[in-house]
Parts: sequence; C-alpha cells; structure tokens
Amino acid sequence: MPATALTFDIRRRSRTALVVATSTYNDPAFRRLRAPAADAADFAAVLADPAIGDFHVTSLIDPTGPQMKVAVDEYLAQSAVGDLLVVYLSGHGVRDARGRLYFVAADTSQSRLAATGVEASWLQDRLEECDATQQVVILDCCFSGAFASWAKGGADDLSRDLEELSGHGRGRIVLTASRATEYSFEGHAVPGAAITGSVFTAGLIDGLRSGQADTYHLGRISVEDAFLHACQFVRRHGVKQTPQRWSYGAEGRIWLAHSRPRPTSPPPANPIPETGPKPAATVDERQVADSPPVARRPRQQHRTPGPRLAPPGTVIGWGGRNPSVARALATGLEFGRLVVPAGLLGVTAISAGGRHALALTVDGTVHCWGENTFGQARAPLRRLSDVRAIAAGGAHSLAICGDGSIVGWGNNNGRQAKPPKTASEPIDIAAGGWHSLALLKDGTVTAWGDNHHGQARVPRGLADVVAIAAGEAHCLALHGDATVSAWGSDEYGQSSVPATATNVAALAAGGSYSMALRVDGRIVTWGRAPTGLDTRRLEGALALSAGESHCLALSHDGVLHAWGDNTYEQCAVPHGVGGIRAVSAGGVFSLALIAVP
Repeated sequence: MPATALTFDIRRRSRTALVVATSTYNDPAFRRLRAPAADAADFAAVLADPAIGDFHVTSLIDPTGPQMKVAVDEYLAQSAVGDLLVVYLSGHGVRDARGRLYFVAADTSQSRLAATGVEASWLQDRLEECDATQQVVILDCCFSGAFASWAKGGADDLSRDLEELSGHGRGRIVLTASRATEYSFEGHAVPGAAITGSVFTAGLIDGLRSGQADTYHLGRISVEDAFLHACQFVRRHGVKQTPQRWSYGAEGRIWLAHSRPRPTSPPPANPIPETGPKPAATVDERQVADSPPVARRPRQQHRTPGPRLAPPGTVIGWGGRNPSVARALATGLEFGRLVVPAGLLGVTAISAGGRHALALTVDGTVHCWGENTFGQARAPLRRLSDVRAIAAGGAHSLAICGDGSIVGWGNNNGRQAKPPKTASEPIDIAAGGWHSLALLKDGTVTAWGDNHHGQARVPRGLADVVAIAAGEAHCLALHGDATVSAWGSDEYGQSSVPATATNVAALAAGGSYSMALRVDGRIVTWGRAPTGLDTRRLEGALALSAGESHCLALSHDGVLHAWGDNTYEQCAVPHGVGGIRAVSAGGVFSLALIAVP
C-alpha cells in the first residue's frame, strides 16, 4: 500500500519531528491495527500546535520498508548541532529467533523478516551518526523495550545499570511503550476504556494536550514529565505493560512542549474561604520530591512557579512507636502527638520534620501536628496567606506565601526560622536541622541559620540551580545540567558527591547522608546512608525521601519501599496502602499523601 506523507523542510526550524505509523500490512500474518494512524495524526497535531509543541512535523503513514528507511535517513541527515528532533514509530514490532527487534513496514514479510523489516539496530546506527544535540525516540510497538537492550547486543535484562546500555549519542532519550518481552496494547484491549488508540501514546497525548504533565506549573513540559504522566495513564487503565525510559548522554532536561493553562482542582468539602489553588511543598532534609516525578524545577522568567502540585488527597502516617497505621490514627504519642488530624482532606503537599509534620491543603491552609516544644507545630495563621510551599525541619517550619515572602516559626536558636532579606522571589524552600535554604527565581540559592559546618555559607558562583535539599548539617543543589553540588558537614562523606550521581532528576538529604534519583530511575546514595535495601535492584523509582535514619522510595509499579532504622516502626509501611501521590520521611515516622477515590 503506498505511503501517505505530509513533509516539511526541517532545516527551517530547530524543533522537528518525524512521525511514522503503520496500520495495514500486505502479509496476513500481521493483523491490521487501527491505532497507529489515528495515534500519528493526534500526536503530530499536538507536536505541531504552536501553543504546545511548536514542532515542524513530518508524518509518514503506512510506508514500505525502503520508504521508511529513506524517510528516516533523510530526516536525520538534515539535522544540525543544536537541533531538537523527535522520532516517533508506531505499529507492529516483532523479534526474530535471536531476539533482534524489527519494525514491521507495510510490505514486511514475516518469513523474510531480515530482508523486509526495518531492524532496530539500523535506527540505532542512524541516530549515532546524527548531529542533533537533543534526540527523543518514542517507540510504541510490541517488544519495543528490546530497542534499548539490543543497543550493546546484550540480553533483555532491562534492570541492568544504564551505563551498560549507553551508546555514544549526544543527549538522546528513548521512550518505549513496553519491555523487551511485553506487548503494547491498543485501547480496545482495555475493558471499559474510552480511548481508541494505543494506551501509551494516548497517555503522552493526554499529558501534553491537557497540560497535566506540567505538574510543577512551569508552563513547559519535559520529556521526563510526559513519560511519567504516560506511565500513570497506563496504570490507570489497567494495562499490563511497563513503559521504559532510557537516557544516552542526556545533558539536563529536554523540553518537549509548552503547557496550556488548565482548570484548578476543586476545594475540599467545607473549605476555608478559597484564595486560589496552591502548589505542593518541597520538604526538608527528610523529604521526598512530591510524588512522581521528580524534583527538578528549571527556573523561569517573569513568573514564580511553585513546587510540585499533587492531586488533592488525604494523609496517613506510621512509625513513632505505633505498631500500625490504625493506632497512629487513633492514639496520641507519649512524646508528641504524631497522630494525623482527623478529617484532613484536600491535601496537596506533606512535609515530615524531626517530630512534627506539616500539610498544605488546596485552599492554601497549613496544618501542623506533632511535637510543639518550640512552637514548630503551631502555624502563625495571621502571617500566612495564599501559601504555596511548606518545609518542616528538625524543630522549625517554613512556608512560602503568595506574595513571595517566606515565613518561619518554631526553633530559632540558630536564626533558622528568620529568613534574611536576600531571600526574595523564592520558588522553593528546604528546612534542615538548624538551618534553612531558599531557591530563588534567578537560579541562585540563599541560606541562613546555624553555620558551624558551613551549611549556611552558599558556595561562591553557585548558579543554575533547579532544586535544593537540606540535611541535618549539609546542603544539596541540583543544577540544570543534572549535576549535583553539596556543601556543609562532610563528616561521613555526605557532601562528597560521587561520580555516579549524574543525570540526576531529584535530590533528598537525610541526617548524615544524601540521595539522588537519576532519570533512569536508579537511586544513588552517599554518606552514612541507611542500609537494608539494595537500591540497585529497585527498578524504576519515581520519588524518594530521606529521613533522619530511614528512607522511602516510590517505585514505578506504585509500591512504596522503606528501609533503614525501624526502631519506631517508621519503615513498617501499612499493608494495602495504594494510590500514593507523595511520601515524606521524618525523624522517627513517615507520611504518605494518598488519592481519595
């Protein structure tokens, strides 16, 4: 069947996309697919929309093998250094007896696969020779995960370290709809589903078109943001496929689209008079990046983006000498009342401190509970308005208000609860043991409070910072190029960033240790880090939180892992807890923000 194409001269723009879809096949061994053509049209429309992707798009529908190769070869050959290109392939994917992946073209013969199919390794080679600085490859076909695993000719163990798979491409990210051994589903395979295209592609389109993938409200969506939204979309529709993400020498984030303004979440029942929706908080040294995804916040001009906004939900807690979450919700603790307040709904952010906790609700109200020796669990409501971020430290608390001011309360013996005048236009905050940090709109960091270990003395020239974390007496900063800086106490090596902390997407700082979540879902730890879980085997982590001496990590499949000190049962995750949107590890307890059905 002849291919239909809509082509443009890609040299006119630096943002270009090639969308290839095959729905009909000459060989009856390959059943006709109804998703690819529709997916291609929808995805191309989203990418080409000036208000969303603003890409120059080339579409190729039902090509033969030679037509597909020529189109890909010509497209990649015209790219130049500085270009951002997207290659999207949808259709049948098959593997031969040796496990090699082939993309099925309209004229591919199953009995002559090597001669008539388009081998994945051929595309790998073309990408290696491409000059484009940033490359995004999206594969929506069965067994598409084999594309990455075959890069070095290895087996289908996709849990291996990313270094073992890395090619020599410059800034390449590969997204696949499934693992090397899984099928990719069309919408009709999902019972009761309203979608009619591929579930994975539908998830990408949904996140870009609706803007919901822009969870930080930055006005733009990265490849990682779009991927995480698609993963959640796939899980929501009950499909048994596992999307994969691979990074080959990526340099910081690749921005895929602008996001359109969207309606805000409704307030909870019986709300305090609404002053507008609020973003979720970042948490202190005992914190997690608020749910999937990740904590990197590229800086913006002419606006103040808040920390990540989680869908409104409720909070559960465990630990603090409670044998179960049921007791935690019903019993005051002998040292501090770590019981979660009853009826706490509409929560968008949580932050666990030493022995107190904070929650931010959709109406901008801050709720506090736990130990209150220094007033850290008693919010100064008259000083707080239109709150956009919260952070709980060792025994002090911080909040960013809608007017850009930072309010602190609780222990101020080190002046950690009294922000300096230099903390202007903050977009993020972190509360440490006796010190505090603020990430400013211009990508710089200001610090205040105790400085015995140099933790409140920001390194000269520190810039292009997109995320921060504060430990007991040390600090972490994530830069736009996905590298990490650290300063402050290094008694246990917590400020000595290892070489493996590259391509980092999120940070967390604990008592005397540090954690980094890489874009490939791997967790790197250094310092006196808690033990009890081999993080190398924790595949596809989406978020992490560092407590005083225990850790939490939310994995790709929605399972919450906890390890480290369990003296107070802070690692005893309640059985059956699901729908987790954010987690936060405190001194001797843990919190989770869960969706309300």
